[in-house]
Amino acid sequence: MAAGQPAGSTFACFLDLDRDYGAHLQNLPEGTEGMRMAIHFPEGPVRYGAPRPDSSGNGFCLSCHTAEGKGAMGLGALEYRPDVRAEDDPRRQPMQPPRRVFGNIPAGWLEGGPAEAIVAPPEGLDVLGGHNNPPTAALEPDLAPGPP
Repeated sequence: MAAGQPAGSTFACFLDLDRDYGAHLQNLPEGTEGMRMAIHFPEGPVRYGAPRPDSSGNGFCLSCHTAEGKGAMGLGALEYRPDVRAEDDPRRQPMQPPRRVFGNIPAGWLEGGPAEAIVAPPEGLDVLGGHNNPPTAALEPDLAPGPP
């Protein structure tokens, strides 16, 4: 259950896979509201330069991540990893962009990325590109790294 929501609240995932940006906060089905307002992340936020918080007790996360879950849907995805900084952590949260992209990368698609179109290597292209890049939108911008 998300904090602040009545017991028995129902959550759903709104998808439109027929087109790019087919499902977003400005076109939710009538009578629904975005989960962003319903999710409470008491252990957060995720901050650049620090490990991800321990989400193993977050009820919302536990509504999908289970002991029977395989890979990223298991409980290990929620655990605290004190030796891994958020920007180096391969785990992602809902609404957080992937760290690596795969396949065809258009020229100029990534700020600071390739100037010409390329095919990403098999391990993917690192979107964050290392410790000196600014954090993604899901990380706290006030803690973005400064000059060395």
